[in-house]
Amino acid sequence: MPANTSLIDKITANPRTIFLIDAVGAIVSALSLYALILPFNNYFGVPDQIIWILGGVSLLFFGFSLGCFLSPGKNNSTKLKIIISANILYGVLTAVLISLNRAEVTGLGIAYFIAEYTVILALVMLEQQCLKKLNGSK
Repeated sequence: MPANTSLIDKITANPRTIFLIDAVGAIVSALSLYALILPFNNYFGVPDQIIWILGGVSLLFFGFSLGCFLSPGKNNSTKLKIIISANILYGVLTAVLISLNRAEVTGLGIAYFIAEYTVILALVMLEQQCLKKLNGSK
């Protein structure tokens, strides 16, 4: 592949790569929630139940994305649409849960979830570009 090939071109050369990227993001999110936020929650102020819910959802996303990565290359476009929708819904779920518990969540907790949302938004944008490429548009 030429050196000036775009990131999208590199990822879509093997479309399963985006599924691996998503799986890594999901497991990092779950580990961050369970290994960082939960043990140090007095600094973040997020109710434990929310951490368990969001971490569980992240683990489900990890399993689905990893399964997509490991499965044969059929229906990649459909799988990617599911992942994009799931990531967007995760962001909405997070925003709603944090908003409903705003009185308890500290500034550090808000900062963490804003950072996580920013990463998810960037990933969704990358996934949408890959989806366009997979569907034949530029």
